[in-house]
Amino acid sequence: MQIPDKHLPRLRQTFWLTRIVLLRFLAFIYLVAFLCAAFQNRGLLGRDGLLPAYLEVERRKPGLESLGGGTLSLSVMWERFKRFPCLFQFLPDDIGLTDNLLDGPAWVGAFLSALVFWKGSGHWTVLLSLWVLYHTLVNVGQRWYSFGWESQLLESGFLAIFLSSPFLSSRTLLDFSQMPSLWPPLQSVIWGYRWLLFRIMIGAGLIKLRGDQCWRDLTCMNYHYETQPNPNPLAWFFHNNLEQFHWFETFTNHIVEILLPALLLIPLRQCRLLGGCVQMGFQLVLISSGNLSFLNWLTILPALACFDDAFLLPLFRSTRVRDSLVAVVCKESPQEDRHRGTRGGGAKGAEKVEENTDTQSAEEEEGAEETAESREGGGPARVAVLAGSASTGVGNALRKRRAEKLSEEVAAMEKRASPNREEGNEDHGDSQAKHRRRVKPDSQRGLFSLLCRFFAFLLRVSVELSLVFLIGRLSSPVVSNLLSQRQAMNTSFDSFRLVNTYGAFGSITKERNEVIVEGTASDNPNSPDSQWYEIEFKCKPGDVRRAPCLISPYHLRLDWLMWFAAFQNWRVNPWLPHLAYKLIKNEAAVLPLLAPNPFPEGRPPRFVRASHYRYRFTSWKDGNPLLTGVWWKRERLPYLYMPPLGERDILPILNQFGWKQYR
Repeated sequence: MQIPDKHLPRLRQTFWLTRIVLLRFLAFIYLVAFLCAAFQNRGLLGRDGLLPAYLEVERRKPGLESLGGGTLSLSVMWERFKRFPCLFQFLPDDIGLTDNLLDGPAWVGAFLSALVFWKGSGHWTVLLSLWVLYHTLVNVGQRWYSFGWESQLLESGFLAIFLSSPFLSSRTLLDFSQMPSLWPPLQSVIWGYRWLLFRIMIGAGLIKLRGDQCWRDLTCMNYHYETQPNPNPLAWFFHNNLEQFHWFETFTNHIVEILLPALLLIPLRQCRLLGGCVQMGFQLVLISSGNLSFLNWLTILPALACFDDAFLLPLFRSTRVRDSLVAVVCKESPQEDRHRGTRGGGAKGAEKVEENTDTQSAEEEEGAEETAESREGGGPARVAVLAGSASTGVGNALRKRRAEKLSEEVAAMEKRASPNREEGNEDHGDSQAKHRRRVKPDSQRGLFSLLCRFFAFLLRVSVELSLVFLIGRLSSPVVSNLLSQRQAMNTSFDSFRLVNTYGAFGSITKERNEVIVEGTASDNPNSPDSQWYEIEFKCKPGDVRRAPCLISPYHLRLDWLMWFAAFQNWRVNPWLPHLAYKLIKNEAAVLPLLAPNPFPEGRPPRFVRASHYRYRFTSWKDGNPLLTGVWWKRERLPYLYMPPLGERDILPILNQFGWKQYR
């Protein structure tokens, strides 16, 4: 369907299609995040996991239960939830947090995400549920959920709650229409997303300038592709480029992250479109060069708020969507069209108004003639009047269809009435009475509709003002942090994580050290005859002949934390000896987090250790890895990262943290 040209200027200021794209994209990211939790949480946070979530809930409960003097009224529950936004805290002590309950938010969240993605819309209760469910997982996630994209997803999800309709539907209970006429996209939400993107990009740019020296001398990209947490296959080709190319990349990065974010806040259409396209293109480049969880996908989300309906219209070929868009725009513009001539001035405008007036008078005269004729013949006067009133909305697709339907009813009723005119004259009094009874409910419905629209208007204004006040108030410490020389990245200033600070890669590691976990079935791990098997992970580098993985936007949390562990001592990461204990005990909950078992016949090791290796990408001199099959070069460092640990060595650590022991 072709959109009338007169509506295109209006579409440059509306965001109905933007809302559909935003909600679908957010639902996709929610779906990925919840599936990551569903497939990994048992091994990471389950009762037999590496950092059991039930212990975190038990640790927090005493302080929470002291609120309200032990009572559990709604106000006390709200206070507890504000302090610790997690539904698991309300579980009875005799039930506790079981693995099935831990899986619940993940699978329910995945279902609701898929529903919103399929519909391209969502009710506010559904978006609120997604936000609360993800909060529940993040707040028991401990180290596994301690990164900036968790807060970024929660902030993005909070804004989306107010992007969705709060009203009910007579057919489906919850209003899932893509273009609810009572709830147009709120400007405060659209600008809230732009403000979010501005803070993400400017925060990332400033933390780089204030951080590592290599960002200032334009050499950071010489190292980034090789030393990032989980490179993908294209990272090898990005890394093995000319030094001038890396210099240009670093310089361009500063332009995109420090200068161009200003375009997002300039209230000019060309500026916001350019700003949105630049930031989206930048994130796509980052996605192509590494597996940074769903971080870059999530950063594309607020960039979509820069695009209006006119820009996104070519993406929507569906006649149904275009019809709905035309109906919404036409519904908002009859008054504008009616006064177009007056605003434009001149004889032509006055002539157009006069022509419209004459047309309306002619329609009224025709309606009066039909009414008189109906009275003479006992015809359906009421339907004729309704048809006449319905036809006044010329250009409105929905009203036009209604008028055509009513006209068909008029013709059918006149046909039935013509052979019985005498009988109709006798029943004239009855039909007049029925007409009066019918008009009264119609008037009541019209009044009710008017009241509903007035209430929706008041609600929209209240929400708009409340959001502006809330975001403005919570942005104060965030702006202060951006201006501070001691800028902190990925920090939240409230428990709900509504407005946060962001930043990434303030420092760049120049060498890639990897922790390689090994196990042996030997009774004496120190014997030179002991045979050690490397335990491969699903994505992190190990075997030099294994190609880097390609998993984005999916996220492997254990692999990601293994990258951080390489910078630290194993004793500050107690989950690492706990992993060794799980391997020794062949724990079924943890093994799915790893690559296939390397031990003969699947027998578990008796001792586990961790070696330290330095990894480097091969170069073009070594050959194209797609042909040679060799992606990395590595050298063993002259010390062990973690000494050989057996069951008895790990028991004191289990006792210290209250972790489960097996016989």
